[in-house]
Amino acid sequence: MVGFALMSLLMGRIDMATSSQSARGLDLFPMVTEDPWNHRAGPGRPPFADSITIMTKRRVAIAIPLLVLLAALLVIWRFAKPAAPKEIVLLAGPKGTTYQAYARRYAHDLGEKGITIKIVETAGSLENLRRLATEDGPAAGFALSGVDRDLLPQDHAEELESLGSLSYEPFWLFVREGSEISRINQLAGKRVSLGPPESDVRSVANLLVAANGIEDQIVEAPVPRLEAQEIATDLTSGELDAAFFLGAPEAPVITGLLESPGVYPVALERVTTYARLHPDLAEIVLPEGGYDLERNIPAADLHLIAPADNLVVRADLHPAAVDLLLDAARSIHREPTLFASRGTFPNMDHTTLPLSPAAIHFYEEGPSPLRKYLPYWLASLISRFALIVAQVGAVVWLVLKTPPTILRFRFSIRQTKLYRKLEKVERRLVDGEDATKLLVDLQEIENQSAELHPPIAALSEYLELRQNIHDQRERIETREEWTTTDKDREPKN
Repeated sequence: MVGFALMSLLMGRIDMATSSQSARGLDLFPMVTEDPWNHRAGPGRPPFADSITIMTKRRVAIAIPLLVLLAALLVIWRFAKPAAPKEIVLLAGPKGTTYQAYARRYAHDLGEKGITIKIVETAGSLENLRRLATEDGPAAGFALSGVDRDLLPQDHAEELESLGSLSYEPFWLFVREGSEISRINQLAGKRVSLGPPESDVRSVANLLVAANGIEDQIVEAPVPRLEAQEIATDLTSGELDAAFFLGAPEAPVITGLLESPGVYPVALERVTTYARLHPDLAEIVLPEGGYDLERNIPAADLHLIAPADNLVVRADLHPAAVDLLLDAARSIHREPTLFASRGTFPNMDHTTLPLSPAAIHFYEEGPSPLRKYLPYWLASLISRFALIVAQVGAVVWLVLKTPPTILRFRFSIRQTKLYRKLEKVERRLVDGEDATKLLVDLQEIENQSAELHPPIAALSEYLELRQNIHDQRERIETREEWTTTDKDREPKN
């Protein structure tokens, strides 16, 4: 309905312009009032046919872009980005993990702003990425940086974008006391757990073991354990020589191992090299006594490698929802930890998935100004409306620009043809051709120029053409007068 109203309004303005120009004696929009059906007049002819008027080519040139505008409005309305979601699915991890704790904080923070967060328990990062890539609907999920390397082509990883890193996730190698292991390549021939199948810890362990070229020399249990606690029990009981783990020092499994007398964490050598070779990994240090100052655990600075927890979304998530998620992330993850100072997170580092353009804008420019002062739903509505208005404005500008351009082009072509004819007349004048014939041809050119209907923008060019024709006529008539005078002055015999 809006499109039809706009079309009617513009056509009405054209009619007003036509009337005004006609009143001034300049008919730029002539109307053909003759009935083209006259040759079909007869008893069966509709009575209303006599009153039909046909638009000139000029009005057709204006009407067609208006129809294009209407079609563009319908297309824009149909395919405009949908409104920002009011509910977001948040893919967390297994119960009792850091991801679950994060998810609850996001649900609370966003709930206060009118957004419902539906927390979904999953197996971990890999499942989160696969579900995000293959399931529809507004969703986000936590995933360890670099885990996307384990995705298969059919997992459609190109559908995913990162909103940045949220925190470091320390990667630990615990070994039995007395093993004297300080490098990963020293695990060759040892009984080692790389972590549960398709787990985050196994993804990082596989990367580092492969980098050291010992993936075929690790002795793993025939049936891998599915729980980190079971692996920790095997290590403390002596069934394993070493095991990899992921988690903050306060995680129950890590706490238990740090306090177990029979095992200890390895301060890995070459952690700087690992971090330089793999941008998704960071070098971190657990300072001496950082876990327990009274008991001085650890007894010396502990150099660790750490991937980063990322917040991942589908590429089509609404920018307003991205803004809101990052706003919550800044509130939740900016506090200092043992491994990062205040304000370190969230950030754009340690990501392997492409960063969301909306996230980049958030980090560089801050949240949307509308979001600072308006409720989420109102800011989203205004943003969407502004986008549609901008798109419609671009189409309207193009439509309004097109008819004058077309008319100007058509006028220029016809004007150029007349100038070429005028040039030929001038050459014939120089060659001394009979003036009577030249005046006849010039009159034909003038008649054709009178049939031109220049657009307003080309009016000065049109008047210049008419002036050139007038000047040419004067030159021809002047030469004719001179010729006649010369003949009169010739002596008579």
